[in-house]
Amino acid sequence: MDIISFLSKEAPLAGMIAVIGGIILKIIEKKITNPTDEINSSIALRKELREELDSVIERLSELQNEVNEWREKYYTQLQITSELKIEIAVLREKLEGKLMDMENGCEQQ
Repeated sequence: MDIISFLSKEAPLAGMIAVIGGIILKIIEKKITNPTDEINSSIALRKELREELDSVIERLSELQNEVNEWREKYYTQLQITSELKIEIAVLREKLEGKLMDMENGCEQQ
């Protein structure tokens, strides 16, 4: 058996074996490296979610401070309004008293 007849008969079989071996090697390589990729992807996703959560917490804190400011302004305004209502009531009583005094003064003359 010479080399040329050997290569012509066995070459296609050797080529197919090499291709199948390469495919199997790639599958094994992917299975070995894939968990690492998934772990890295999970770590990156967790980091991104943590950053987003921190951003939301910071915004929530800002909004809470803003609500507290508006609450303080509301209660201050409510106090001022109450004081003005009391002052109006006192002035109304004084005015009614003066009007009654004037009416009594007019009736006596």
